[in-house]
Amino acid sequence: MITHHAWRAARSAAWLAAASAMFSCSDGEAGAPGDDTTAAKYAVSSAVFSPEGTTTTVSILDSVAAQEIDYDRAWVFPGWADMWVHEGDVFVSDGESPVITKFEVAADGSLVEVGRLSFAAYGEIDAAFWSNTFVSPTKSYMINGTAEYVIWNPSTMTITGSLALPTLEDRMGLRVRAGTMDRSNVIRDGLLYQPMYWSDEDYTQFAPDSRIVVIDIASDQVVRVIEAPCAGLDVGTQDAAGDLYFSTWTSGVYSPLVLGTEPNCVARIRAGETTATAAFTYASVAEGREGAAVRASSDGRLVFSAFHDERVDLAGAADPWELIGQDNWRLWVYDPATGAASVIDSIDWNSGATYMFELDGRTDVLVPAADAASSRVYALDGGVNGTPLFDTRGWAMRLFKVR
Repeated sequence: MITHHAWRAARSAAWLAAASAMFSCSDGEAGAPGDDTTAAKYAVSSAVFSPEGTTTTVSILDSVAAQEIDYDRAWVFPGWADMWVHEGDVFVSDGESPVITKFEVAADGSLVEVGRLSFAAYGEIDAAFWSNTFVSPTKSYMINGTAEYVIWNPSTMTITGSLALPTLEDRMGLRVRAGTMDRSNVIRDGLLYQPMYWSDEDYTQFAPDSRIVVIDIASDQVVRVIEAPCAGLDVGTQDAAGDLYFSTWTSGVYSPLVLGTEPNCVARIRAGETTATAAFTYASVAEGREGAAVRASSDGRLVFSAFHDERVDLAGAADPWELIGQDNWRLWVYDPATGAASVIDSIDWNSGATYMFELDGRTDVLVPAADAASSRVYALDGGVNGTPLFDTRGWAMRLFKVR
């Protein structure tokens, strides 16, 4: 299962795993950059779980066409590391310490280390990219709990300051949490939108509303805090019209389906506006089903994961989380303009915890199987048809064009 519950448990296990090297590759040491460093390159990464612990693989590809990944040439990092691409460089967070390493990609696809930055001085900060948002070529925000952003320069690999976040107190016996920054934060018109919400320790209960902190990325100042009338907002997206949508992650289905709370809604901040409203509930567009992870596709429609609870008996389950984490999800597409919604039939049953990336004018979706044993990458054609491209080991969460 890859709900919040399992995600945090797996990360904890990864941090406890021993490792003797920062990274390794079956081909040995990184090669020197070749002559042709302009050829197209792409990077895909995934977390691979086993009884021995967690490792993270990074593969450099020549294309995102249909293919089989050559894992003999993949870079393997110990623990649950993370990868991001920014300004043509590959950044990898250490799976066991708050350190980021910056790599250039050589012509032969090897990674050449060019810088390293530690956030250890900031306590138990998690320096993976689910805690980070790149906002410009020379500025990035790394969240430290819910108290502050650590501001750092990805060009020079130096820490340049900090930005205090508004103090939101725990309430209703629930803990305040920041939206996971790799999937929740959106930048529009020079403003960064950071969702915040309240949940219990196991992500089974949520406060009925959330907050969205708005930050001016030029001045590093909080300009407002928006009240949003929807629970557990942990995914953000912007459509072609500039409207912002904020939605739950897969763990959000537990509360309405198991505890009987109100159906989850999706919050919207329209272009040019500073207030959030409830745009729709998953139940209203997915034939009564709960859902998660709303994202805008390149054609202007919204893609989300819907949990098909008719396939399971949550009420009679000893562990509902186990069923929520299995292949009981389908991707749906919804058109806010017409209200039409339907299953994307060409994408099979999956565990719901999908990621989407825009590459070369096309939307690609990374779809994990149950227990994150493998993932499949699809090209989302026209927002309604998924063409399979390639499979990966483990839970694939990152896919970027390097150059």
